[in-house]
Amino acid sequence: MSPSQQSSAASPAYEPISEAGSQVWGRHRRRAVAAVAAAAAFTGVAAVAALRGHRAGGQQLRHPLEGAALQVKSATWVQGEDFDSQAPKMDIDVEYVVDGGWGTNYDHIPTPEMCAAMCQGVDKCNAYTWVKDAGLPGCPSQCWLKSSVGVKKEAKGLVSGVPPPRKHF
Repeated sequence: MSPSQQSSAASPAYEPISEAGSQVWGRHRRRAVAAVAAAAAFTGVAAVAALRGHRAGGQQLRHPLEGAALQVKSATWVQGEDFDSQAPKMDIDVEYVVDGGWGTNYDHIPTPEMCAAMCQGVDKCNAYTWVKDAGLPGCPSQCWLKSSVGVKKEAKGLVSGVPPPRKHF
């Protein structure tokens, strides 16, 4: 046996990629590219959401709700009425007014419970205010995440609170 034949006999046999194998790798490559594109799109949406509601200087901008009278036909929210609440006691018809600091908002958040859970998931969030009707199409509610409780101010149609305790794993 020649040296080249001996080395090929000792090493595993490698075969050229068949057409079927090429299709499999092509499919995996397309899935990987699609996953990266989806992750990039999600990151872009998250970045826009994080920047939305802010102007230079870090002050939170309000949805065009400022100065508008909220008309609430029923109770703003009854904590624990529809399901067991995991959030600490909420302040109903109260806004936590924060001057400066960190803050962001999310549209179409259906309950203050979900707003509390979103706040719990963000380390720098120490308070939230949920707006029952921010005038949005579809689910009209909005959630404002805040860096602190600030000053409590009566505001019909808003629910404010602090997030549930964070669990550290």
